[in-house]
Amino acid sequence: MSAYDEAVNLLKQMHSIICKNNLRSYNISRDTFMALDNNVRTELERNIKFMREEGWIVPFTICSGLPVSYTLTSQGIKVAEDIVQNQVIQHTNYNIGVANNSIVGDNAHDNIINIGISFDELKSLIEQNFPDQFVRNEILDVIKSLQDKMTSNQPLEKGFLSKINDKFESCSWLSSGVASLVLQYLSTLAKG
Repeated sequence: MSAYDEAVNLLKQMHSIICKNNLRSYNISRDTFMALDNNVRTELERNIKFMREEGWIVPFTICSGLPVSYTLTSQGIKVAEDIVQNQVIQHTNYNIGVANNSIVGDNAHDNIINIGISFDELKSLIEQNFPDQFVRNEILDVIKSLQDKMTSNQPLEKGFLSKINDKFESCSWLSSGVASLVLQYLSTLAKG
């Protein structure tokens, strides 16, 4: 176990004892401290030093009768209670000239935009994300019909996708995938 983990475990124990017993500090009497095994006492001192340096604890009572008397700081309580601190996130922007069939994202928020998707990938996502067989089949029927029209270069009539409009509203990935496929189809028509 790392020194950090050992110190966090002791901090959590201290916090638990303070809270359970409605105390203001964590104390070990001189007799109890001296009765500890030498290795345990050395480890305790090392962990206390680490916690003080991190700003997790501060001395509470300084006297020879209580060699260990500390109270937790607000930072120490956050660590003991596993409260995650907001971290400053650096953003990196990428400018890509052409991004067909690429994945573009940033590590700041784990956002990923998949530009370009195949019918098979979209069908697989639908299979995974719609447990209700009736809804899944309804969507797959429209996607299959869309695929057939696009494969045979038939025009897409107005309102063709309205059968699954409510699914688009609740699943942005579905509307993005279909929009990507339609845009791919329209771009091939424009080229040809």
